Amino acid sequence: MDPKLVLAALCLGLAACTPLGLNTASANLTTQEAASPKVLDAFQGDPAVLTAQDWTARRAPILREAFEKHVYGPVPVELKAVEVRRRVVDSNYLGEAVLEEIDVRIGEGPDSPTFRIALALPKEAVAGHPVPLLVN
Repeated sequence: MDPKLVLAALCLGLAACTPLGLNTASANLTTQEAASPKVLDAFQGDPAVLTAQDWTARRAPILREAFEKHVYGPVPVELKAVEVRRRVVDSNYLGEAVLEEIDVRIGEGPDSPTFRIALALPKEAVAGHPVPLLVN
């Protein structure tokens, strides 16, 4: 059998198994399981969050540290991040939000790495409260 044909069939098969971005995300929020542990409950010895000040002063730093340690690794503070492109994907998502994509470049120069952030922005929010949906 021709090795090029086998390789092409393998690539097509693998590509068919890959879900692509927001197209596969569930929009049905009523059947989703609640986050565990609850973000505002007592967490790692920190008492429950009751005010915005509790969140800013105590909980957010704990979660940032946990994400840095267990998920993303250290934040490279010496590198500059620049918004390269921003576009509205859906201005009326489920009638309640605006979906946006933002391309970000880290560092300087044409070969600097870039990544995309998908954001859901509540339409009725008084101030900006973005919710990152996908960072890829």
